[in-house]
Amino acid sequence: MKDPTLSTGPSGWKWRLYQAFKYTVYFLLIFNMVSFFMESLEASRTTFKNGVPFSELVNVFTAAVDSGAWIVLLLLFELETYVLSDDKIKGALKWSLHLGRAVCYVGVVWAFFGYINMMDRVYEFEPWTGPAPCEVLTESTALATYLDEYVPLTADNCGDLTPGDTYYHAEFDAFADGETFSVIKRMAWTDVVNSGVWILIVIVLELEVWLASSKLFGTRFYLSYKGAKLLLYGTLFVAGVYWWVFGEFLDFWDALLWLVAFFFIEMNVIQWQEEVHEHALEETGGVT
Repeated sequence: MKDPTLSTGPSGWKWRLYQAFKYTVYFLLIFNMVSFFMESLEASRTTFKNGVPFSELVNVFTAAVDSGAWIVLLLLFELETYVLSDDKIKGALKWSLHLGRAVCYVGVVWAFFGYINMMDRVYEFEPWTGPAPCEVLTESTALATYLDEYVPLTADNCGDLTPGDTYYHAEFDAFADGETFSVIKRMAWTDVVNSGVWILIVIVLELEVWLASSKLFGTRFYLSYKGAKLLLYGTLFVAGVYWWVFGEFLDFWDALLWLVAFFFIEMNVIQWQEEVHEHALEETGGVT
């Protein structure tokens, strides 16, 4: 594949700058994946005090599994739409790429259901009708400060829980005030929507590659599904801003990086479509 940059060619400084920026974004996404894993590991010490059972791994490390699967998928798209030429993508290599993407899709869908399970867990918080939380403190009691984020409930912070506006999760032995619980629910829904929209985007990308959509290049249908993808990307941007508004910079930063990363993939796909379309015109003498 030819690089979708300016006409300076693969030896020009603009091409090298473009490549450096692109792979820096990919590296930062890997760093974010590690950060999500560490956050989930810290939260698991509250939600699963006796250790995380195997059946709960995807629910606990949903963000890390999701991020890891998408990173591998991103690199596979990079290989197929940019690094490798079309005449090399055949035989064992072609099927290896397809198998790799299939494994990633399993991880992505698995993570999507992990977000749904996490949302279900959030709704297990119930209004607290017992004595003042300060009276039932134990060493394991926690205070939810955000989605999947907890701090120990102590004599210093238990007084912040207002009677009649306090929620309690029996399994996690964790309290949350009404305002925090409202934010947690909205963030859980945002995670589910964000994950679902990304799945829709990659389905469209797969269709573009599989259908050799260069045959549709410039048609009304081509413009329609490009517009639909723009709407999906816009939804992801709104989700990112929503995280930023609520002070979750890592989630906002990760969302922004993913949008930039898939911008590169979109550029690769667009150029691939144009090249194949031009090749088809040459073979048919300008008739498609």
